[in-house]
Amino acid sequence: MRRFGLAVMVVFGILLLVGLASLLRFGCYAREQAHQVMEKTLDSDNIILNYEYFKDQHRAILAMDQKIKIAQDALDKFEKDAGPRKDWDLRDKEEHSRLTANVTGTMNMKKDMVAQYNANASKTNKNIFMGKDVPQRIEE
Repeated sequence: MRRFGLAVMVVFGILLLVGLASLLRFGCYAREQAHQVMEKTLDSDNIILNYEYFKDQHRAILAMDQKIKIAQDALDKFEKDAGPRKDWDLRDKEEHSRLTANVTGTMNMKKDMVAQYNANASKTNKNIFMGKDVPQRIEE
């Protein structure tokens, strides 16, 4: 009976050591993964890429306002020059539809660009490289 008790204690001790080794290995693995993420985040190419992204995207979003204005002006001019809608022929209606789609598409593109900018600005591993000359968030 003593041998059985000793055997149980030995097995229990081995299981305890294996469990502790697994926990230690998992802790080291997690630490290594965190270290790799930090290295990738602080890589000089990544820093430059993220900094340039925010500057370029901010300027592109500002340029979209001018594109929207140009598209809206073209639509407004067409509506003014084409006369009453009841007198439009098929080509007039198609042109109006094209110009309207252009305005809507340009506005939607800007919304997507702003959403992407704001999403990246909310990510800790990206927004630390924004710089002070671009907004932390763009409101529409």
